[in-house]
Amino acid sequence: LYITYILMAITAIAAIAFGLFQFITNLMDSPKNAIRTVAIVVGLIVIFFIGKAMASSTDSNSVMAAANEFGVSAGERGFISGAINTTIIVLLLAVVALVVSEVRNVFK
Repeated sequence: LYITYILMAITAIAAIAFGLFQFITNLMDSPKNAIRTVAIVVGLIVIFFIGKAMASSTDSNSVMAAANEFGVSAGERGFISGAINTTIIVLLLAVVALVVSEVRNVFK
């Protein structure tokens, strides 16, 4: 079990390191593309806060029972709800982008 934790930590560190390396080399080679990457990350952060603001402040009895069973605080429930809402928003945006691009291709 501890080997799994160690391998997951190494994988997470490697993913972050390679992402930063790619961003830095992209910044040196093409600053315009790097700015686009920053804009996308900022957009995702904004979408997360929109999703968190949309999260319901009242939870059902089953959600409260599960939260109490696993020791999830109110702040953590808000964070989880925000992450779920962010996932739904990004999924809907992807579907809309797919439909728009296909409709656009029909008229080309």
